[in-house]
Amino acid sequence: MRKTSKEKVLEAAVELFYAKGYANTSVREIASRATVNVALISYHFNGKQGLLETLMTTFFDGYIGALEKECEKVTNSTNSIRSHLESACRSMLLFQQQFDVLSRFVHREMTLDSILVREIMSSYLTKERHLFRYLLEEAFAQGEMITPVNEYMIIQLRGLLTLPFLHSQYIREVHYMVASESYFLDRYFETVRKWLDAHIGEPSIV
Repeated sequence: MRKTSKEKVLEAAVELFYAKGYANTSVREIASRATVNVALISYHFNGKQGLLETLMTTFFDGYIGALEKECEKVTNSTNSIRSHLESACRSMLLFQQQFDVLSRFVHREMTLDSILVREIMSSYLTKERHLFRYLLEEAFAQGEMITPVNEYMIIQLRGLLTLPFLHSQYIREVHYMVASESYFLDRYFETVRKWLDAHIGEPSIV
């Protein structure tokens, strides 16, 4: 399918932002990479800052959306909470792998202190924390977990899911693996499952 000018701009922007950094990338460079008129960037995104905000929110809509979708299934489900957690974790990893460069850029950007990052922290990441806590507390309430939920568990679980994309260069250069390859995700997910085993136990489906 042929890409729209808006899609080409977003793709060019994330590639350049990741390679050169947001501050070192000009609107003209983005337009040139996307082979569009520079005026289209102002039209669609109201400039470079608007592009950054669109990329960040697009990522978190998809990433946290995968978690939210699984939480919504719990009420009318006969499956274990563990099975829902496992499904959510795999979906979140798959989403990040599908949008590999965007994921790496966004996670790196989130380590900086800016107004945009603080806004995302207070909205998207607060929601992510709430959803993880909801699933873990449900697992405890239903007897799937022995230990009550604490903040460190949520931090650890989130860290497991974002680490391959936040530290993709380390994984490539030190461990000679590529986080964007399917084989990596299949094997890495086993580590996530072992973490879930340690805290919740084996999944069960009725």
